[in-house]
Amino acid sequence: MCGAGFVYGRCGRSNPRVEERARRDLFEYILCAVSDTEGARNIGLDMSEGEYVWFIDGDDYLTDMQAFSKLIEAMRESKRPVGYLKKFDSEKPVPENWAAWRFFYKRSFIDGIRFPDLPIDEDIKFFVNVSKRKGFCVTLIRASLYHHTFPGKGSIVTKYYQALL
Repeated sequence: MCGAGFVYGRCGRSNPRVEERARRDLFEYILCAVSDTEGARNIGLDMSEGEYVWFIDGDDYLTDMQAFSKLIEAMRESKRPVGYLKKFDSEKPVPENWAAWRFFYKRSFIDGIRFPDLPIDEDIKFFVNVSKRKGFCVTLIRASLYHHTFPGKGSIVTKYYQALL
């Protein structure tokens, strides 16, 4: 194990790509029976034992088999508690944002911080709380290690923002 874990919380559905990676013993995979994103992430925080935590969206995937190793190496070299994915793959352009999947955390640095129970953008509130911690400093990760699947029809993001229009 490389000291990282993954929790998938989509009403009991698994993600075959993530399961395959877990079988290769790169990280721990936990399938939980919650339907909300913040619930799955908080379960992951409760169960994590590794040195680092990364909140990967269930419809996204890693583009580099060595992603965890590269992130851990960058974090250890920089001695900073937070890594930020500056570059990633996606079907459409994505503006700079504070999405949870863009951050890789030293677990001890985020200890005690929880994702709030919000219908959307709970990751922004989580990040704001992390950024208030003494010693907060970010390492920019410039390697493309991640594929972000652009929110499609039926996603929480799409439903929420269409309701605002």
